[in-house]
This record gives sequence, C-alpha cells and structure tokens, in this order.
Amino acid sequence: MLGCALQAQRKGPDAAAAFRRALELDSTLARAHSNLGCLLEAEGALEEAVRCYRKAIAANPDLVEALYNLGNACKRLGDPDQAISHIARALALEPRHADWHCNLGELQLEQMHLDEAIASFEAAREIDPDYELARTSLGIALTAAGRLDEAAAAFGKALELKPRNANAEAWLLLLLHCRGGDDAQTVSGKHLEWAHRYPRGLVRMTDHPRRGSGAGRRLNLGYLLPDLRRRPIASFIEPVLACHDRSAFNVYCYAGSGSDDDATRRLRGVCEQWRDLSATTDHDAAHRIRADGIDVLVDLAGHHPGGRMMVLARKPAAVQVSWLGYPSTTGLEAIDYRLSDAVADPEGETERFHTERLVRLPHGFLCYSPVPGGAEPGEPPEPGRVVFGSFNNLAKLAPRMVALWAELLSTMPESRLVLKNHGLTAESARRALREQFQARGIAAERLDLLAASHSYFEHLATYCDIDVALDVFPYNGTVTTCEALWMGVPVVTLCGKVHLARVGASILGILGLSDLVASAPQEYVRIARQLAIDVERRRVLRSEMRARMRASPLLDAPAFTRSLEAAYRQIWAGVDTDARAARERSTGTDDD
Repeated sequence: MLGCALQAQRKGPDAAAAFRRALELDSTLARAHSNLGCLLEAEGALEEAVRCYRKAIAANPDLVEALYNLGNACKRLGDPDQAISHIARALALEPRHADWHCNLGELQLEQMHLDEAIASFEAAREIDPDYELARTSLGIALTAAGRLDEAAAAFGKALELKPRNANAEAWLLLLLHCRGGDDAQTVSGKHLEWAHRYPRGLVRMTDHPRRGSGAGRRLNLGYLLPDLRRRPIASFIEPVLACHDRSAFNVYCYAGSGSDDDATRRLRGVCEQWRDLSATTDHDAAHRIRADGIDVLVDLAGHHPGGRMMVLARKPAAVQVSWLGYPSTTGLEAIDYRLSDAVADPEGETERFHTERLVRLPHGFLCYSPVPGGAEPGEPPEPGRVVFGSFNNLAKLAPRMVALWAELLSTMPESRLVLKNHGLTAESARRALREQFQARGIAAERLDLLAASHSYFEHLATYCDIDVALDVFPYNGTVTTCEALWMGVPVVTLCGKVHLARVGASILGILGLSDLVASAPQEYVRIARQLAIDVERRRVLRSEMRARMRASPLLDAPAFTRSLEAAYRQIWAGVDTDARAARERSTGTDDD
C-alpha cells in the first residue's frame, strides 16, 4: 500500500493523504484506518485518531495494533477505564508483549486496581525477566498493597538489572522508613550511601547571582513542589504561600507536575511566580532556578516520587532547605538546612543523623489549612460500642502495629476497628490484614476494611463513624492526624526517638493534648482504652476540637509564616555573614 510505504519513509502528510484516498475507495480497510490514526495521534489530533481506531476495530475487531493504539490514545485523553479495556483486549489476542503488560499495569496502578496491576507487572516480568521497568513498577504496586518485603525484593532486582536506577533506589529509601524507620543509624547510613552514589560527577553551581547583602533586602524564595496528586502537602504549604510578606519575599513555586488538579489550582492562585518543571530535565530545571536568582530554595519532596534531588544536587540556589515533605535526612550535602521543631527533633538528640543543619521552629514545624467545606464533626457514633479507626497509608501498617491494635481490641470485646486507605482496594491486601488479626485472636467481623472514597469530603465524613483514631508507628501520620482532629476525633500516638516517629507528638502537643501521646507500646494501649471508655471526654473533644485547633499555632497561618520567614532570614544572615568573611579573607593581607 502506498500509504504504508510513505509512512515508512516518514512522509507523514503524504502518507495520510494516501490512506484517505484508499478509504474513499474502500471504507472497510481496517489497517488504513489504523495507520491513519497513528499519523493523526503523532500530530496531536487525538480525538480524530480515536475515531480512526474505532473504525478500524469496527472493520476488524481482532486488529491488535488498533486496539492497543486506541487504548494509548484514550490514556492520553484522560480516559483510563477505556484505555485499560482496549489494552486488555489487545493482550488477550497477543499476550507476549512485555511492554504492553507494563503499560496496562501502569494504568491499573494509577486507578489503584492493585491486584490487577501486580498481575500485569508479573506477566511482563515473566515474558522478559530483564525488564527493569516492570520490576520497579511491580515494587511500587506491592508497596501500595502493603507487601513491603516483596516490594523490596522487586526494587532490589531492578537495581541488579540497572545499578543506577534512581527511582528504585528512592523507593527503597521510602520503604526503609516504613519497615524500620525508628532505626536512625541505619536510615541515616542508607541515605549517605545514596548520596555517595548518585550526585557523583555532577558539578555544583557556585556562581549564584549576587544581589547585595543586608538583613532588610527582599529575598527571592523558591519552593520546589512534588506532584500534588500523590503527596498531601497542599494543606500545609497553601496557608504559608498565602501569608508570605511580599514586601520582604519574592515567592516562586517550581511545580513537579503539569496537572490541573484542585490542589495545584489552589496553590497557583496564591503564588505569583509559578514555574512548571514537569517536562524539564534536571539540568535545565537547575539553570531555570538559578536564572531566577533564588536566594533560598525550599524542597518539599525529598526522595518521594516526583522529587527533584538531582536538581538540588546541582545547587541552583545559594541556600537550600528541606522542609515538610520528607521524614529524615536526605543525605545530600547540597541541602544546607532542615526545618523541624523541638518535639519532632529534640535538641541534641537527632543532629548526628542529619547531613543538614537543623533549624527548629518555635511553635511546631507544621501549619494546617483544612479544605473549606465538607461535613461538620456531627454526633458521636452510637454509645456502648467503641469504634477505633486508622486511615493511614497501608505501607505504614507494620506488623507490630497490627499486634498492638489486636491487643487493644482484645481488651474491649465489643469494639471495632475501621481501616481505610487506597491500598485496601486490593482483595489480597484485605485478606492479608484479616489473616494477621485472626492470627492474634481478632475475628474478621470486627474489622471494617474500606478503600478510598470517591471524593475528599466523603472521605472526611467517614470520620463521623470513628470514636478514637489510632496513629501508626514508627512512621506517624501527618495529614491523617490533622484530618481526624479536624473532624473532632481524638488521636492516640506512640512517640519514638526520631522525627518520623514524633510527628504525632508534635501535633498533639501544639493542641495541648500531650496526654494522648504514649512513650511505650503498653502505654499506647492503655491511653486508647481509657479514652474509649471516657465517653464524656470524647464528647467534649468532639464538640470543641475545631475551636481548639483554630486557637492554636497549628492553624494560625499568619503567625506561623512570620516565624518561618524569621527562620529564612536567620539562615540567610548566616550565609551572608560567611560570604562576607570569605570575601574579606580573599582580599585581605598577611601581616607575617
């Protein structure tokens, strides 16, 4: 066919014209429709391409390439359900395509169809044992399903296949927090090992633009944002962006995603200088930040997916700070400071586990802004039957946490436990949790295992059915703790020795609820049980919690932002002083 020959010669317009002429003569030519669709899709005419693929399939329902390409076009148009359906049909006809299975798995993972995604990645791995991407993606899906040991093995194999696999390495660092995050020495050591491998060979920028000194000058402040669809930090950074003193700070946001989700739109609305770096290489992103003359660059992601550690490794700003988005040291020497508080990082106890210098904010390291709207706390659940709940990420539900919860439930035979998170869409995850509790004498009927809600406010409304929220250990919740409290549900936390195991204590301390902070596992069970029994206290807390939060530093965005700005000024003053001293040394004379 002439069109195919022209297409092979990369003469797209001529090939498209040839296919159209052929279809005028015979509209049932399935391959002509399919090939024309490919050309149109390459030009960005996705909807027209979809029509061509559908005509091809109507003419020949078993035309595999048309089915697969239709699935990909639907994916690009933001219709994942149709994409999954068509790619699955293509694979049913021709199952020996490892990359097709991996593509299907990515779509299923995006929709949190975890069991199906795991099966797709395993199929890709079976077809091509050396397919590194399938191994990495399998690890991500297994992590979401709470199968952490299997996930670690998958990431390890991916690293064997591709030793400088930064994505797999970052996921292993995240798993480290979930599996043994209270072992500060190991966590710190692994991050240092990462830092010795990955930034090696990168040239740091040292010629940052000189914009004059002086404590009063306006600073260029940049925030490096992760993909906000995957990291629930918008509720903590939005109030700060809204309250920054524009006469003292020129604020930039560098977005890690080009998405147009609600959180991104809200943040764009409170930041005048918005830069989309989602399609920008690390090299170009670093030069973009440097060109903006950023004085202080604040990273909000760390090693989390969507983070830009290799941008930070290039040192595009004179001062670089880690805050909010990562629960431990990054290990990266190019990051100068880490913001925390005296509860999350007690003075003199955690410095040795950080490459960054710790700066402790005076009234907590968090500022929370509830999303406007949604249900009020409402009346407590029915009396006489206590309902415990935890809505934390499935990867944080360590076996020792399950053991503690089982012990708590055994002391109160009429109580129930509600667990809710994205990972519980997987039947395998629900089955595994039931088996863990049953092994400790807790019947499956006492567990309510809920998947993600359809909307955020529906999610919040679920708290109306909870009496006492249970924090996780060692990797405490953050946004889940704030959401529970906002809905009037008191939270019991177990406090450890490192930041990620002390976030709950930091939040509750700000609210004057330190009596809900346990320092040992048995105390955690005792506090939760006492609170469950104390119906009157729970009633008062439920009715007064929002007022308590509004009156606290946790929701006082203007005051928090002033303290944050003071920290930035303090950091900058130190750097400015060091720079002046260095210049004086370089221009001074030796009296000897």
